[in-house]
Amino acid sequence: MAKFKLKADPTFTAPAKIPMAGGQVGEIVFTFKHRTKTELDEFLKQLPELTDAEAILAMASGWDLEEPLTLENAHVLLENHYSAPRAIVDAYVGGLFQALEKNSASSPLH
Repeated sequence: MAKFKLKADPTFTAPAKIPMAGGQVGEIVFTFKHRTKTELDEFLKQLPELTDAEAILAMASGWDLEEPLTLENAHVLLENHYSAPRAIVDAYVGGLFQALEKNSASSPLH
């Protein structure tokens, strides 16, 4: 078990499972930027105003692909894999809330 810290680390990693043409699913492990609850609320309000590529760069600081995470490479990803935006947002928000979900079954606070 990891030692608990009052403040979360500034980044965390999580896989995004992205459907690919032909019915296969690929995985990209992103290094996501942690946000406080207030910061996440603000980000989610602004998300519709961002392009999908801008949103990826706002959420992530890196990925495990050979090519660096840049606006141009995010565009390439999105042009080739139509389901990527939803999968990446789901991985990001899921990563932020993962601890809550794991602990909610035993928590008296619901």
